[in-house]
Amino acid sequence: MARPTPTSAPAQAAPKSAKPKGRKLWLVILGALGLASAVGAGAWYVTFQREASAAQAPKPKPPVFIALEPFTVNLQPGGDAQYLQTTVVLRTTEPDTETAIKAHMPVVRDRILRVLSSQRGEALLSAEGKEKLAAEIAAAVTTPFDGERPQAVDAVLFTSFVIQ
Repeated sequence: MARPTPTSAPAQAAPKSAKPKGRKLWLVILGALGLASAVGAGAWYVTFQREASAAQAPKPKPPVFIALEPFTVNLQPGGDAQYLQTTVVLRTTEPDTETAIKAHMPVVRDRILRVLSSQRGEALLSAEGKEKLAAEIAAAVTTPFDGERPQAVDAVLFTSFVIQ
């Protein structure tokens, strides 16, 4: 048997390796295009979903603050504190609540005065005491007026608070 000459061996190897390199190159190019398409489609889908959910989400209503005239009340006996002077602001997001509270302002002030005058001074000195007082005021204010629906008061805010 005759041995192949060195010049014939590389000639035979070259045609075999040329086809796989071309196929591999096309496979890499097609894979990269497929991956880029998938990433682009995913990005478009995520962006579209965010826009759709943002359009469907209801926008929060801006808060409405109802400032009340200052209150000065005698506190319950016991301890050194005898007087409380405070200014209260009610926060709501419902225009109907603002209208109802303003229409029934004498009733609202009476309810708040009753709550304030039932307090003891030493209980109001702590932050927890003030939070409890705010909750009691909110409960008194949200009680319906004359068979109407309850008022939607989100928060009771103290803008001044002096105990003597």
